Amino acid sequence: MKNLKFPVLLFVAITTFFIACEEKTDIDLEYENLTTIEKLRLEAKEFNVTLEEDDSFIQLKGDVEAIQGMKSVFLEKYNFKLVENVEVSKSSFTSENPDSRVASEPCDVWVYESNGSEIRFYSCCRGDKCVYLTVIV
Repeated sequence: MKNLKFPVLLFVAITTFFIACEEKTDIDLEYENLTTIEKLRLEAKEFNVTLEEDDSFIQLKGDVEAIQGMKSVFLEKYNFKLVENVEVSKSSFTSENPDSRVASEPCDVWVYESNGSEIRFYSCCRGDKCVYLTVIV
């Protein structure tokens, strides 16, 4: 029995090494070459969320659960990590601030980063009505 222990451990180690070093598939490479906005559009399509784009912001429109689901999958799939979560009040918005058009009410802002890309998700609510916005920096 002792004689089998080493070969089994060696087999497991070699197998684990090759699995860890597995080449990326064509699909992985395809996703890797997409821009952040292209990745966001792809996930929005999957969740039936509409993106309304203008010069500064992307408004996410659709069912609240769909928006939250799309956001979660997007962040996990493309390895975005939370950097900051703050509430931004109206008084903090200035004309020099590119995010100044977001707030008509206080907004919760989640800032995420991945491989040098930054994306901000805004949730601006008045009562039970919310507007969901995104800024890609």
